[in-house]
Amino acid sequence: GTYEPKSNMVSGQAHTASFRMRGGISVYGGFAGTETNKSQRPRPEGYYPWDFENETILRGAGYDGGQTVWSDVDVKWSIVSHSRHVVWFAPYEEEDFPLATVLEGVTIEGGNAQGDMHENTPAFVTDRGAGIYMNDANAYLYNCVVRNNYASATGGGIYLKDGRVFASLVYNSSAATNGGGVY
Repeated sequence: GTYEPKSNMVSGQAHTASFRMRGGISVYGGFAGTETNKSQRPRPEGYYPWDFENETILRGAGYDGGQTVWSDVDVKWSIVSHSRHVVWFAPYEEEDFPLATVLEGVTIEGGNAQGDMHENTPAFVTDRGAGIYMNDANAYLYNCVVRNNYASATGGGIYLKDGRVFASLVYNSSAATNGGGVY
């Protein structure tokens, strides 16, 4: 299925609708709904680690993939979205993640991190990590696809200050300074 965040992480602040990962609570995609174990998720023949027959998409609020276009003039992807980050994979006004926390088997798309650095909210950085803002040693991203994201600073697809990314595909993401895919 396809899912969009429904509430803002920062009360009264526009563009803060994100899927917020919480320490010790892992999220897995790729299920048909009849499985009783992660290993039962159906895969296509000859699959890559990020391939699942049942795609689970986490997308930015209001994201319209039909309006995502590459600009040769601006040398960036033009994204229509109301989310500065699709996935916030870091502590937010709390302690670090106490346990390993995994996001696995999902597609992340439609982040538009083009705010000021903190946009009046010191804990919520808004100019980097449009697809995923990742900042915790216990954060793990496995077997995911990250696509169609833009950041006005760094890390269009993924801003990886701390954490780990394994066996994932990142494409069609751009950033104004460094790390269009991953920074």
